[in-house]
Amino acid sequence: MYPSTQTCPRCQSPVAPGATTCGNCGQSLTASSSPYGPPPGASYGTLPSSDPYAGGAGNYNANPPPTYYNSPGGMGSAPTSIGSAYSPEPPPPPPGAGYPGSQPQGNYPQTMQAAYPSSGPSAYPGSMPPPPAYPGSAPAYPGSQPQGGFPGGGFGPSFTTPQQPPSGGGGKKIALIIVAVLVVLAAGGGGVAYYLLSRPKPTITVTSTYNDGSTPVGADGTSLQVKGQKFSANSSITFLLDGQTAPGSAVVQSDSNGNVTTELKVSKDWSVGSHKLTAKDAKDYVTQANIPIEIVKPGFSKTPGPNGAPTNSSQTFTINATVTFSGGFTLSRTLVFTPKDDNGGTICQPRDDGAQHSLTGTFNQDTQYTELVMYQCKGTYANGHINYQEIATQAEFDFDNGTKCHATTPYNEEVYVGDFSDATTASGTWTADSITFPDCTYQGDTLVFKADSATWTGTLAG
Repeated sequence: MYPSTQTCPRCQSPVAPGATTCGNCGQSLTASSSPYGPPPGASYGTLPSSDPYAGGAGNYNANPPPTYYNSPGGMGSAPTSIGSAYSPEPPPPPPGAGYPGSQPQGNYPQTMQAAYPSSGPSAYPGSMPPPPAYPGSAPAYPGSQPQGGFPGGGFGPSFTTPQQPPSGGGGKKIALIIVAVLVVLAAGGGGVAYYLLSRPKPTITVTSTYNDGSTPVGADGTSLQVKGQKFSANSSITFLLDGQTAPGSAVVQSDSNGNVTTELKVSKDWSVGSHKLTAKDAKDYVTQANIPIEIVKPGFSKTPGPNGAPTNSSQTFTINATVTFSGGFTLSRTLVFTPKDDNGGTICQPRDDGAQHSLTGTFNQDTQYTELVMYQCKGTYANGHINYQEIATQAEFDFDNGTKCHATTPYNEEVYVGDFSDATTASGTWTADSITFPDCTYQGDTLVFKADSATWTGTLAG
């Protein structure tokens, strides 16, 4: 804005100091004796009459008096009509007057803004000519509005610098931030992260010679093979059965790399059933995975029987047995085991086939006889224990004096009860029932073979 005391003598529009022409009406402001106008006392006359927006003929705004230049040096004493701007406002201009959407300039009266409807779009009455409008340029004069933007040179919103869209690669920025955080953690505050990542996380694997599907199986007298990793270095390792120290298990030592290899012996104190095996070191780092194992009675799940005896479900084996009587007399027998299932199988002699067999013997140390007999087997083997019964279902004794005697049947011809003392040796007791012959007499009495007993030993033949 320009000072309101310097105005054009013709149209009363404010002018800049030193201006030679009124920017509003084109009035020359120069004279031969003054930079601002004609010589002192010269008059330009009055303004055009009958301003349609300034009032009637008696209104000072409509017919201001002539303006005189009192001195060659300035315009300060020239009477002006600026004071009339504070008179009551005139009615609004008719439709079409002014510029739709334009803003009033400065603090000048609306009477001036509306008084010149034909002045064109370049300026408001009382304002300087607007500078050329360029998109994004600032207003040339304080208080004025940015120019341009609408077709035809009308006034409108100023241009603003468009915002740049966000650049891509947000994922890369996030990745870089994560990397930076990890670097910071590793360099300084990463002590906690390093501690957590470097702590031992022990693991074990368990294998066995005997398995139930994929589950390792153990029994009294067997061992489980254990390999461990990632324990504390050079630490004592304790094995846990269902969270408690495994009965009878020895404490072993890990090496400098936290590895351990050992055999874990199963004892009779390990209860039969399913269990979970873990391990921990001296710093209480425990394996997180619970290894399932199964404990069975000796002889089950193909485990050896007690004292290493043949398993219940092993292949056929033979025991060569020797029966020894009190008088030193001996007899030899062959016992054959035939597996059936995990609970064991049968053990019999080859002659236990239901057919008639012929045997010879001596009665009372002086009488020879021939025995015609049929045998039935009732024998079992399981868990290292032998219980064999040979039953005579039919028996006839033919003495060498021509006497034929028929025995009362059935009776136990031989009974073997015993156990394996190691993987290949078995022993026990031998007994035989008494045999009566109701159709025969000896020295006036019914013929009887007395019951007998002995011991036997046997060796596993394969």
